[in-house]
Amino acid sequence: MRNVRGLIALAIAIILGFVAVKAVSYYLNKPKAIKPIKVVQEEKPKNRPFSGVPEGMRIVTIRVDDVSGVSRKLRKGDVVDIIATTPLPDIDDGSVSRIILKRARIYDVTGMKGEIATRLATQRKFWTVSLLLSPESAAMLTAAAKGSDITLMARNTADNPGTDKEENNARYIFTQDRGIQKLSGTDRTVCKDIPKGMRAITIPVKETDGICGVIRPGDIVDVLLSSKVARIAGEDFSRGEQVTITRSEQLSKMILQNIEVLATESSVKPGCNTDRPVELVTLLASAQDAVTLTAAVDTSKKMVVRLICRGPDEAEPAETKSVDVNNLFRGKHYHPHKIVVYKGTKIQVMRF
Repeated sequence: MRNVRGLIALAIAIILGFVAVKAVSYYLNKPKAIKPIKVVQEEKPKNRPFSGVPEGMRIVTIRVDDVSGVSRKLRKGDVVDIIATTPLPDIDDGSVSRIILKRARIYDVTGMKGEIATRLATQRKFWTVSLLLSPESAAMLTAAAKGSDITLMARNTADNPGTDKEENNARYIFTQDRGIQKLSGTDRTVCKDIPKGMRAITIPVKETDGICGVIRPGDIVDVLLSSKVARIAGEDFSRGEQVTITRSEQLSKMILQNIEVLATESSVKPGCNTDRPVELVTLLASAQDAVTLTAAVDTSKKMVVRLICRGPDEAEPAETKSVDVNNLFRGKHYHPHKIVVYKGTKIQVMRF
């Protein structure tokens, strides 16, 4: 019995030893596990709000209303022309409009989705539109938006630049008394209207000149000069010699005839009413006549220059004489005899 138990114990010990050997052998010969290689993925750039702006372009946001913004129907990608309207200087009821930018693309418009947002939007008079522009156009629009009313004019996105029939920089002027006028994009230069050999000279005029103070470009006028003239006793004098002034006379003389009015201060200002009295008039004269006018206007403030209108068909000069205002009251007197009396350095003329 003891031998049987010993054999059983020996067998169990052998089996356990064999299992232990196998376990140790498997552990020692077990292949090492391959660690997985971590793949580092590049982080995708975040979608920034203005990442879709083309290179070299800028986004400018302006405020428009329901009328100037085409009834809130503008959407991203639409193409518009931009109109700026400003008041006319010195004219209360006048304004001028011009197209300052063409083919501007809309980048975005304000607004939210949903019925509540739609209801809120309809209660707001103003809304904003973002435009995609070049840096130069963006600066131009920003300056215009500060001092003018901006209007967006929707156009077909398929239009090509060749379909633009509007004149570049053309201006449209509105006044209550004259309605709509179009001014050329190239500013009209008055100097281009001066014929060869002629000169343009500007002089001040009175509110009674012309016809009730109204003088228009193209009118034909004569120029009168009125001034006080001193009468001196004696005839032959040398420079520096003392003389005796016997009396002064208020004389009027026609110094120029058949002179054309080139422009007035109203005609050179856009939208101004040319039917109003003016204070400055530019005359078209020869070089010598321009010198004569300058002497008449600038020599003394006591000299008065008047413009009188004449018919355009009357080209022949009229024969006129100087008029002394004193003779208008006392009549014309002739003194066929005179005596010159010398008293030292004084001279007196006695007429009878």
